[in-house]
Amino acid sequence: MVDQKPTLVLLPGLMCGPEIFADIAAALSNEYKNVFGDMTSADTVDGLARNILGSIDAERFSLAGFSMGGIVAMAMVREAPHRIARLALLNTNHRVDPPATRERRNKHMEVVRNGGLSELMQTDLKVAYFHTSDEHTEEARQLVVDMAEKLGPDVFVQQSTALLNRTSTVEALRQFQSPTLVFAAAEDALCKLEWHEDMAALLPNVTLKVLEGAGHMAMLECAGDYTEIVRAWFAAPHTNFENEVSNDVHA
Repeated sequence: MVDQKPTLVLLPGLMCGPEIFADIAAALSNEYKNVFGDMTSADTVDGLARNILGSIDAERFSLAGFSMGGIVAMAMVREAPHRIARLALLNTNHRVDPPATRERRNKHMEVVRNGGLSELMQTDLKVAYFHTSDEHTEEARQLVVDMAEKLGPDVFVQQSTALLNRTSTVEALRQFQSPTLVFAAAEDALCKLEWHEDMAALLPNVTLKVLEGAGHMAMLECAGDYTEIVRAWFAAPHTNFENEVSNDVHA
């Protein structure tokens, strides 16, 4: 029997595999056919966007992107807005890298080229990704390291190069009419709350949600609350969310 469920395309972040979306995919499995976009097929954001668009059988689909996945999702909006029925931008950034970020990204790439991927994930990035240091987050922290080591140093350099050379998607967001969820973590040190507020201000048909008490990896750090917000938004009728801007705070 052919699966008649609508398609939901899920795009993981930098050095993340499909595991990052495990809870969200499971929560939405009754409503959607989940498809994970390949974030390793090109060394440019636009190339990734085109490749993922070409890989999706459904003419029209819903789309969720986390961090780098959100950046690629916005490039897909620029490339084929008519194909995207509903969009979720999760802990992401619509801006190009400022000089300080470019410098840091280049330093990280040099470390990884010299064999330091595991060390980088265990120190700088793992610390930056999480807001709390509670014991219950240790499994989540280890998952971040495991995903990165599984993908390997070549993917890190490829994805970092894509992020360094990306272009603005501001105009694409201004013109995008489909319902869009912009979801931020209040303590995200990498993709700041005010950037999400800027994104929400650009989008004509937007819902802004803010999760307190979590950092960049909020979908792991506060998995229950995070998953429920995303599940409820994708499962609800479009009309319930149209032209809504709101802040839902969860401790």
